[in-house]
Amino acid sequence: MAENTPDNGKKPVEETINELRYNLGAGIIKSDKSFRYIIGLLVLTILLIAFIGVQQCSLSQRFNEMTTNLTDLERRIGGLEKQQADLQGKTANSVIVNEVETLASKVSELEKRMTPSQADKKATTESPKQSKAVKKRYHEVKKGETLYRIAKQYGITVDELRRLNKLPPNQPIEIGQKLLVSKGGSR
Repeated sequence: MAENTPDNGKKPVEETINELRYNLGAGIIKSDKSFRYIIGLLVLTILLIAFIGVQQCSLSQRFNEMTTNLTDLERRIGGLEKQQADLQGKTANSVIVNEVETLASKVSELEKRMTPSQADKKATTESPKQSKAVKKRYHEVKKGETLYRIAKQYGITVDELRRLNKLPPNQPIEIGQKLLVSKGGSR
């Protein structure tokens, strides 16, 4: 067998082995660089996912806090609206009560100023009605009715209606309540 020599155009075996080793080493080095890039990309992806998760958690907490704050604010607004309605109702009732009290005091002053002859006329005009009265008349309160409307229907004043039924000035009437509207049989 002929030995490989540089003269016959064939490479010596050692040179071929060395060349294979070199090429194999270069391939390992190249694949090692690729491996490093892949590992680097994986680490970067994991860090990015972790960062996004932390941000999402933070945003979720902020959203929950804002939702809680909005719920609390709506509850407070509801309470304030209720207080406002209560105050408006009290103000309206107190204005009416004050007007009624003012009118009642004026009426009592006028009655005090009446001359005895006027008082006698008042007594004589009331006594025939009272003597004719045998049966008391009642009215059952219906939805939407007011003391004013009921008094007008029976030809009496609101004060008289309240007096007949012993109703304080600020006491409202209720549906189904029976009110005395006259002491006698007239209307």
